[in-house]
Order: sequence, then structure tokens, then C-alpha cells
Amino acid sequence: MDDVVVVPGGGPRRPADPDSAAGSLVASDRATGDRRWTAGDEQISYCTPALTRFGGRDVLLALNEGSVVGYDPADRRAILRFAWAGHSNSDASCSQPVVVSDRRILVSKGYGIGAAVFELPDAGGEAASSDGQPPLQLREVWHETANLKTKFTNVAVHDGHAYGLSDGILECVRLADGKRMWKAGRYGQGQVLRAGPFLIVQAESGEVVLVECSPEKHLVRARLEALDGQTWNNPVLAGDKLLVRNAEEAACYELPLARSEPAK
Repeated sequence: MDDVVVVPGGGPRRPADPDSAAGSLVASDRATGDRRWTAGDEQISYCTPALTRFGGRDVLLALNEGSVVGYDPADRRAILRFAWAGHSNSDASCSQPVVVSDRRILVSKGYGIGAAVFELPDAGGEAASSDGQPPLQLREVWHETANLKTKFTNVAVHDGHAYGLSDGILECVRLADGKRMWKAGRYGQGQVLRAGPFLIVQAESGEVVLVECSPEKHLVRARLEALDGQTWNNPVLAGDKLLVRNAEEAACYELPLARSEPAK
């Protein structure tokens, strides 16, 4: 996988053009851009595939229009899947699936669907199916339609809890059972990035807010008027530099870092 870049491919192949570049996933050579392979034949969502570790093995995890599918990165064979309803032209899926343990995956979305956790079946062992067999079907552990309604933002996971903008309000949910711990702070359709034990919340208004990852309550530690106007883009943290942008401007801020006390 080190020599290719994998992106969503555009959707089902056309019967009249079996050699088209379409497909759920398309891999291109990192050096030349040439197409190396395609995988899957389902309509894509608005999520980026990710190479992750799940069920004791490497898995290329992709969220399609109406399903989550895990592919073997060696042979691109679908080895696991589960249904996750959505339509690319209406209630689209935009939030990445998140591996929260070696057996469990968290998914979330807006449009009243909320969040759910799926896991490998008890007899599944590793995330693998025999060659020529259908992919393993993950089973639903819990599904809360009122929680983590992440319309087009991702969630951040820390210490057994998930944090995300649920219809614009920051929310903390316990991963074990989907219980809401708290919901507070109106940030609009912004973005959330975890940095250690903190959340960098990019509000839709352009403001950046530092929130502690705490299941106890909504704890704001700092605020920064970073941008002027509607902001939907993800922030980026590189060392002590915070990069933010919207459709009108981009900015980089140097953040103060906590310093260790000198040894006595």
C-alpha cells in the first residue's frame, strides 16, 4: 500500500465500459498517477477510505453510499461489511467510520440517523472470510438516533468516549453503550480535531475553541477569533502551528505550548 494513493472511485462501473476507472475505490501509483487497481462496485459516499487495523489484521475501510466495507489491502477482496443507510443525493454520509477497538467500529451521521457501533460476530475471530466466501457481516451493538448527528463532520475519540458536533452542538457519548454524557456549546456545522486530551473545535462562525476531552461536562479552555465568516473546513495542527481556512481566507497561528517544570 505504500506505493499507491487510494480514493473513492465514483460508483458502479458501466456495463458498456468494463475497463472504466469507476468503482468504489481506485488506487493510483504515487509516482506516476497511473491507475493500479480498482475495488468494489457500489456508489460512493463523501468519505475518504482509510487503512486501519481491525480484527487482528490490516483493513482498507471504506464508507459507501449505503454500507461500510472492509477490503483486504493485499488482494482488494471485501472481507467485512455492514449496512449504513444513505443516499449521495439526499441524506449523504460524510462522517468517517472510526475503529474504536479491535472488534468494534463507530459510525455516525446527520439527517436523524445518529450514531451506532457495530462489531465482529462472536464466531468471527479475525476480520477475514475464506476466499470465494461473502464478507463477514458485522452485528449492531447499539444505535442511538438522537446522538452524534454529525452532518458533515467527523467525531473524535478519547478514553472510551466520542465527541462530535451533533446538528451543530458539541456532544459527548459513551462508546460502551451510546449513552449521552453531555451536549453543550453551539458551534454550527464546523469541525472537530483532537489534540491529546483536548478538542480543537472549528466553529462555523470562524472562531476556534479549545475544549477539554472530559465526559463530566463541557469545559472550554480557550477561544480564538481565527477567521471571519462561514467556515466549514477542517483545521490542521502541525506542531505548535494551527492552520485554518474558509472560502475567503487562510491563516496560521502559533499556539502557546505547556512547558514542563524544571527538574529539581
